Amino acid sequence: MDKQKGALQKNLHRMYNTKASVKKGIQELERRLETTSLSTADEKRTIQDIDKLKKSEPVFEQIDQLYKQM
Repeated sequence: MDKQKGALQKNLHRMYNTKASVKKGIQELERRLETTSLSTADEKRTIQDIDKLKKSEPVFEQIDQLYKQM
């Protein structure tokens, strides 16, 4: 179980690593993308962070299922 949990947690964002903070993080990053003048590299990195956060949402469901099995 711990190995599975560790493997799932590797897919999480470094700053937004709780279920509640993921949605907030997506909103913050999208707002930053819309309202701030970013360099191309920063814009690309922000888009990648948003994508990673969106992909991490199902990971929390899997982690919750692991806790229920315990």
